[in-house]
Amino acid sequence: MPKRNRRCTVVLFLLFFAAEPAFSAVGLPPAPSPAEIKTLVESVKSEAAGKTTPQSRKKISAFIRDKGGPADRLYHQSGVLLVLKKFLYEAAWCFAEAAIRNPESFDSLNNLGLVLTELKEYDKAEKILLYVTARRPRFPAAFVNLGRLYGDRGRWDLVEECARRAEKLDPGRQDTESLLARRAMSTGDSESAARHLLNLSALDPENSKLKELAGRL
Repeated sequence: MPKRNRRCTVVLFLLFFAAEPAFSAVGLPPAPSPAEIKTLVESVKSEAAGKTTPQSRKKISAFIRDKGGPADRLYHQSGVLLVLKKFLYEAAWCFAEAAIRNPESFDSLNNLGLVLTELKEYDKAEKILLYVTARRPRFPAAFVNLGRLYGDRGRWDLVEECARRAEKLDPGRQDTESLLARRAMSTGDSESAARHLLNLSALDPENSKLKELAGRL
């Protein structure tokens, strides 16, 4: 191959890979192993069961049995409905059951991490969400949920890291702009906060968090 063609090939090769965003674990804590997550999810399911009634769990299981279809997906869907109804422990039980039945159900693990964050089970939620983002590094919603968790803990450096990764994967997400606005306001960066709130209002003028966030400026 002539030297000129070789140089062009090298340049194109470098440009191709330079265009790919970096998704290394730099900046985030290390993720647990699959074995650790399996043990954790089983523990979460057991603890969630202790916060619910046998009747409610039997009702859920009977519904899934009568419905028919892949049990892991039905437990996942039941968990989503239960979150909407604010039955968080029942939802956690369903998401954990779905993840036990299908360890590759990263949607269920992501939602389990979100529910555990709502329940202020931060250590468990962090491990699960770190695992999801490590195994599925192109899952923007998982980075947003991990960022929310770090926001609750006041880890604004990690909030920024999670939000930027989500933004690279899926630009223009409302939840990412909301997360960045929250980070900016909590760190006293009024200029950035105003910019992100403006972006959020353009994406969703009816967003219920707009008034709350703007009132803190």
